[in-house]
Amino acid sequence: MNKNNVLFDNSDRAKFEVGVIINWWDFYYLVKNSLFDFVEELDTLRRDVNKTFSTTYTTPVYVGNAYGELFQIYLNYFKASPGFVSLTFYDSKGSLTVWSGKFFDGDDHKSKLQDISKAINDFSVGNINCSDCGSQQKLSDIQNNRYFGGIYCDGCWNGKWKEIEAKETYN
Repeated sequence: MNKNNVLFDNSDRAKFEVGVIINWWDFYYLVKNSLFDFVEELDTLRRDVNKTFSTTYTTPVYVGNAYGELFQIYLNYFKASPGFVSLTFYDSKGSLTVWSGKFFDGDDHKSKLQDISKAINDFSVGNINCSDCGSQQKLSDIQNNRYFGGIYCDGCWNGKWKEIEAKETYN
């Protein structure tokens, strides 16, 4: 093969990350119409991307909101009856949970999609809900109250999560 026709070679792999980016409205309509079909199509797309770029890791999927911010999403499809999809929206680095919930087969997903839209747009302007009690907080006020992917208001952090995090060995 002519070197000029090669998209990249093995030496280029460390220079970029391959991912799938979906804008919010495309995501909204795909999930609203058939979340379970969307999950299966997304799995096919990930396999195609992995094959095309010879990657061995799971291709990350991002949803972009109206503010231009990207959110990494994680989907887990449980086919047992009743079927459901566990969906989590993380910040762009995948280290902070912005929204998490379950979508059950046959449910109307519109209200959950509205909740997600509010959560990601609030995050873009500096607000986030406590991972425990759900109260909205300024992200800058609770930035250090974190345990794994969760973030906690001062009340929940000091009442429970600070002690749990202090005992964590991270091994």
